[in-house]
Amino acid sequence: MDKLLMLDIRQMEFSIIDLPPNSHGGRLAIVEAGEDTIGLLNIGMRTLDFHSKIWRNQSGGTKEWQHTTMNHPLPNYHWCIIGADEEYLLLRGISLDWPWFGSSSQQRPDIEYFAFEIKTLLLQRMYVSKHKMMHAHLYRGFPPLLSPPSI
Repeated sequence: MDKLLMLDIRQMEFSIIDLPPNSHGGRLAIVEAGEDTIGLLNIGMRTLDFHSKIWRNQSGGTKEWQHTTMNHPLPNYHWCIIGADEEYLLLRGISLDWPWFGSSSQQRPDIEYFAFEIKTLLLQRMYVSKHKMMHAHLYRGFPPLLSPPSI
């Protein structure tokens, strides 16, 4: 639980990297953090924690993790990562204000879906629904629908 198996695609070798302390127990995403650098984003209820570490197979990953934390732009939500691409995470958020247990209400809570830009840590609301999506895919960059056909 406190290790990460990493494949160096240049040399086709596996290495084991120790995860940063206190990085478990949240919603984790391993992200692109630059050349020879691994990033780990931990999405908590009140904070976003970003850990990065310079990693090279030659050094054995002995450099220490660097840690940055910021207040979460939408605290008091239960978060789940349901999709990802190279630049974004797709997050599902359900407000903790909704009385999950002991509620006599038959009404489902609003479930909100957000695109989270990894590079800027910007959270953008995409969709609100009463239905819970377990997994989703992000599709971006399609050509305009009214493009004239060409050969």
